[in-house]
Amino acid sequence: MITYPIRWAPLIKVGLIAGLANITVGIVLYLSGVYFQPWALILMTLLLPMYIAAGNWWYGKHVLRGHTTYPKALLVGVVISVITGLAYITYNVVSITFVYAHFLDNMT
Repeated sequence: MITYPIRWAPLIKVGLIAGLANITVGIVLYLSGVYFQPWALILMTLLLPMYIAAGNWWYGKHVLRGHTTYPKALLVGVVISVITGLAYITYNVVSITFVYAHFLDNMT
């Protein structure tokens, strides 16, 4: 069996794409005025496994050429989750600090 090493650059790109998708959904929900609805949080939570699954599928097919293992798939999922989380945290810090100054007041 051929084994392929983890290539970090495409993996980080997949995580950033997932993070940008999550940020886009958050912006659309906020601008639509439904960001604070309970179902919006459920939607954002349900989208994360979809990002992980899609990223894992793409990475396994295109980077690992279909030769993936469970530990590699788990590592890819964890990295996608961490990069997506860091991207969303960065977006939140920047947007709350500079763009939506009353965001925390609206949340309470």
